[in-house]
Amino acid sequence: MTHSHIQKISFLVFSFPLLLSIIGCSTPGSDTPSHPERAIYHWKTTFNPTPWELQFLNDHHITLLYLHLFDVVPNETKTDVVPAATLRFLQQPPEGIEIVPTIYVSREAIEHVEYTSYLAERIYDRVSAMMRCQGIGFRELQLDCDGSADAYYTANSITRYLYERAHQDSIALSVTVRLSQLRDISQLPKCDRYMLMLYNTGALQRKSTRNSILDYKDVTPYLQLLTTSWLDTLEAHGMRLDYAYPLYGWGVAFHPGGQFAHLVPPSQLPAQGNDTLRIEWGEMSDIRQVQKAVNAKMRHRHHHSTVLYHLDSASLAHYTFEEVESILSR
Repeated sequence: MTHSHIQKISFLVFSFPLLLSIIGCSTPGSDTPSHPERAIYHWKTTFNPTPWELQFLNDHHITLLYLHLFDVVPNETKTDVVPAATLRFLQQPPEGIEIVPTIYVSREAIEHVEYTSYLAERIYDRVSAMMRCQGIGFRELQLDCDGSADAYYTANSITRYLYERAHQDSIALSVTVRLSQLRDISQLPKCDRYMLMLYNTGALQRKSTRNSILDYKDVTPYLQLLTTSWLDTLEAHGMRLDYAYPLYGWGVAFHPGGQFAHLVPPSQLPAQGNDTLRIEWGEMSDIRQVQKAVNAKMRHRHHHSTVLYHLDSASLAHYTFEEVESILSR
């Protein structure tokens, strides 16, 4: 049996039990709200929002949730690609919240893909099954492909097939865009919407980095690449460019010699950093500067959404109600 056949069978085996489990599950509804301006990501392996987080959604009138369902990664022997970090539902999404299932395909997985059309089909089937089992309708699917420049062709091929498959069911496809991809906008994959990730913009493991989450100086050169002609082309084709901003923090720990050690979650951060711990947050000063530059680019253009990353009380509690509103209200 060839490697390619083994690859096909392995991913199907991973998906098949889930597909069997949909028997008797409710059919997703077709009535969904219009695409809103206020949205947030949920990027955990369990969907079980706290009362505080549910109140946050309500207080800020957030009606769109980009819900991370699973990753696609290489298996342990790196002979195949398989789903990982699959979301478990301990609660149903609140009423009035539109769900956009979101899938992350790692750079390593892209490097091991041989049949991109087959992988796209399996991703779509697995998403459909998970959503159907929860009785959740959806009209948009988002793909987050972490492809390097050398892997753009493969990543774009996966996106193209997923775009065609989703459109068979009248499902839109959105794709995340990293700042580095703006160097060659012509290489961006075909889809219905782009999500520009305005976070994780700096060199995390470099000791001299001021703030790897977001630094206005890191973003400015890339925003200049959002040319008028390209934005006009998007608008002419009915496409969107949305923007995601960071409302989270962490600690970046270093060894005494200056080498990167590990990340510290926001719930475990001390009051202040030291020589071996750099505390980072999505700072409001940087967010406001970036958002001002973005709005100058988008002025008088097509409608776009502001998206927050992500729904986690340990990070969101760092920001005041007014600060969150200032971002969402742009």
